[in-house]
Amino acid sequence: MQSAGRGFAGGAVKKPPIDPSCTDFDLVLVGGPNCAALTKFIQQNERAANLKIAMISNQGVWVQPQAYFGILHQHIKELKMETGTMSAMIDTWSKIEQTKVSKLNAASNTMELANGKSITYKALVLGTGFDHSCEFVDGLSAFDEGPESNNVYVHQLDKKERLNRNFYNGWNHAGGDYINYSPATPYKGEGTDFYSLYYESILRQDKLLAGAAAGARVQHWTPNKFIYAFPYANEVALEECAKRGVEVMFGWELMSVREDAASKVAVFKNVDSGETIEKDFVGASINPPSRQHQFLLDAGVCDADGQVDVNRYTLQHKKYENIFAIGDCISGETTRTYTGAISQNPIVKHNVLSFLEGKETNAIYDGYQYMPAYFGTHYGAGFSHMHDFEPCSTNDSVPHYGIFSNLYFNYMMGNQQKMGEKYTSFNKTQGPPHYHYPARFDALEHNEYLEKRQIAIEDVVHPNAAAKLIASAE
Repeated sequence: MQSAGRGFAGGAVKKPPIDPSCTDFDLVLVGGPNCAALTKFIQQNERAANLKIAMISNQGVWVQPQAYFGILHQHIKELKMETGTMSAMIDTWSKIEQTKVSKLNAASNTMELANGKSITYKALVLGTGFDHSCEFVDGLSAFDEGPESNNVYVHQLDKKERLNRNFYNGWNHAGGDYINYSPATPYKGEGTDFYSLYYESILRQDKLLAGAAAGARVQHWTPNKFIYAFPYANEVALEECAKRGVEVMFGWELMSVREDAASKVAVFKNVDSGETIEKDFVGASINPPSRQHQFLLDAGVCDADGQVDVNRYTLQHKKYENIFAIGDCISGETTRTYTGAISQNPIVKHNVLSFLEGKETNAIYDGYQYMPAYFGTHYGAGFSHMHDFEPCSTNDSVPHYGIFSNLYFNYMMGNQQKMGEKYTSFNKTQGPPHYHYPARFDALEHNEYLEKRQIAIEDVVHPNAAAKLIASAE
């Protein structure tokens, strides 16, 4: 006769739901899909069996960011746009608070929530991403709320309903200038929102078929001084733009957009001189600016650039030993991608559990980031780097045209989606990189990454932990 408990096939008995009134936790995670997935994976780890855990997010389901553009243009029709729901990912023996954090006091290990509750924690994981909104560009929300015939599209990864409106972005461009805008780094979608070569390939076909004027152009505007922060990828992208007539306008921040009687007008400010110019355009695809959440800035956990100030190897806060971070909100010079956050997930999981156990935080993040490159409607490549923009062995591994580029494009679309679905599905696993069993990490003195790059252990160990070791030795 089958047992009613989960332990019939050898597993543990299902744990009872957490007390709804609980406000004192061992571990609190604040953020979006990365923290929801991390909570799910931590729950499956036997090291967390007795921990009181809370997950805080103002959303219960999220857009799959790394698959957004592929889904938008229906390269793989079976793709799912959204992650699994947070309530289905996380078992009820941990707490879910679907609200925002209004105040964080890192010194006292407390936080206040927008729903009026106050909670305490022993360890905290921040995976808050960015505040990403078209409201940060004056006039852009009016275009976003208007009909798609205005030919202005906002790539704000907030809801699946945006797909229907944004389907024709880059397609209907018969003449004039089409603007593709990326905001100042760091921002949501970094490394994945360079669509200009994709749009150029569409425009080139239209010109051949007399569907677009010979003088129609695609322009890439950005306040940054690069397309990709990764120098190798940036050089390749600029070379392709030069070959294909895509104008690249570096150092210009989009301030506002409006529609006059005769044309659409964008106002740009030069980030060096402060000069402003008015630019008429026919269509635009705009990734709006990203900002850090105010409660993090107020809490004093960010660096001078407004990012959560973590050690880039352990993802542990440089000041507050019990705080860890994952995803877009982390400090450091890198590219912030979803694949990078997935690579950070096992590092944070191991290190936060080790911290709670009083052990060495010895999981080391090597800086892996992956950026899909859209060279045309059916051609692509992939760029990947580690810390200090060191190219990976798989970086830019195929030609940028022809059958191999086409095959890679199809592989890239499918692989990115399957990766996201596996990461944020309902299935209860141990998480990346193995899923069937948790990752294991060498002691710091035997870590091959640190040894090969001659990184001193002192650059990895938190100052508080180092002081404890010295005290115990004495």
